[in-house]
Amino acid sequence: MGLHRHDLPKCLCGALLARDNPDGRCAPCRKRSRERLRVAPDVSPEFWEDTTMQEALARRHMGKVIRAFRLHPSHGRHPISQETAARWAHLSQAQLSRLEARGTSDLGRMSEWATILEVPPRYLWFSLPESRAETDAVNRRQSLKLGVALAGTPLVSLAGDPAGRRLTDDECAQWLAWELWQRRAHSLHHSDLPVPIARHLAAWTAGPAVGRLVLRDRDGSYGFAHPSFLDFYVAQRIFNDITAGDSALFAAAQTTHDTDLVIREFVARDDESATALTHWMQRAPSSVLRVNAAGVLAKLGHPQVTDSVVKSLKSHADTRQLYLTAVTSRVLELPWQQASQLAGTVERGPTQFATLLSPDQAGHAASRLAAELHNPRDGAARWCAVVLLDQLRDVSPDVAANALHTALRVEDGSETLRSVGAALAGASPISI
Repeated sequence: MGLHRHDLPKCLCGALLARDNPDGRCAPCRKRSRERLRVAPDVSPEFWEDTTMQEALARRHMGKVIRAFRLHPSHGRHPISQETAARWAHLSQAQLSRLEARGTSDLGRMSEWATILEVPPRYLWFSLPESRAETDAVNRRQSLKLGVALAGTPLVSLAGDPAGRRLTDDECAQWLAWELWQRRAHSLHHSDLPVPIARHLAAWTAGPAVGRLVLRDRDGSYGFAHPSFLDFYVAQRIFNDITAGDSALFAAAQTTHDTDLVIREFVARDDESATALTHWMQRAPSSVLRVNAAGVLAKLGHPQVTDSVVKSLKSHADTRQLYLTAVTSRVLELPWQQASQLAGTVERGPTQFATLLSPDQAGHAASRLAAELHNPRDGAARWCAVVLLDQLRDVSPDVAANALHTALRVEDGSETLRSVGAALAGASPISI
């Protein structure tokens, strides 16, 4: 009895296969599979919307992004092996395995994999360097060196000084803080530490933990007793570079609201650093550097400085998108990637923001954003709240209108007041 066409096996692409086909793939798909031994396969825009991939991107973990790419359901019954993916970056299988498990904070390595996988820039949590020279400069700054123990002091080599000076507690805390911040991690296992750091921390954390800055848990991982310590040490290191006119670290990744608040305390006492930040906000080629500079300046509490920040946000769409994303993530307590998607709707016109929210979510968002209009510690966040509330005016009209009318009475920034007036009049709060 002959086989009917509907009885024949099919390839994932839909092509009919011979009954004795050995691996469930047609000849063209096998050829494409062989090609991907040399380079990562081309993928569709929808590829990046897969749930596992979105979770990996939201965690800002390049190792998990690589794994999600390899095991993506679009590859069918034959996911990409670690051996194959490792060849794309000239690594061994063991090296890729460690990278997938631990991730990396090295901008050069992250940029390399973002390029290999052709990750769309809108999904990245860092800016790709514009040249190899910029990549090398960032990598030199992010190499295994100790950060400053106090703002203004020089960097210290992990090996200590030639005279045999021992590392200090502050130096080890500075190094640990920077590594944790770069990795977006809460703790770091002792096996990931340089030997001098591991030895010092082991001795430092021996005995009772009461009153100690750095703690060691049962599995041998080190972290800070409170997240505020991490923000403090990271802010010190960044401020040290700002005063030196070096923007490489500040351009490496978007800083958090809490880190900015600590940097603000240093900048408020140093006029030259504020001048440098203003220059970077207005003229830096990197959108990450512009938004980081704007984030610190907006927290100084000076109406004229806040006005300059808001003008910058109105003028630079990419900077505005990053700031709106940060405010959306913090105020609405959303993962970064989801916040980025919501913030991105603002550029598509009025009330688009609400299309991605349920009525209950929109009402909750309106209430949180109304409260953010009174945030005394971030003038630009207040302006962002105006812009986002304007997006919710059709679904929460009373909350939005009441909050905006209140802002007219209490806001001290003229640029934000102009945007409030525009929103109440039905015009765009961005273009005014």
